Amino acid sequence: MLNVLLSVVLLVFGVLQIILFFKLWGMTNDVRSLKDKYTASNKELEYYIKSINEYLRKIETSNKKEGSE
Repeated sequence: MLNVLLSVVLLVFGVLQIILFFKLWGMTNDVRSLKDKYTASNKELEYYIKSINEYLRKIETSNKKEGSE
């Protein structure tokens, strides 16, 4: 009787471990997709910041030229 109970408990435990493994595997894929999404948006943000910086430098240099005249 004890052997049957122990076998059932171990079988259930084994199945739950396999389910947990695949759930964790799926979560790592989700994290990878989130990382890719935010990495791409960071590159886009860097591009816009550089563009704004260049524009502000042009304005600053033109203001300096006007001020020195």
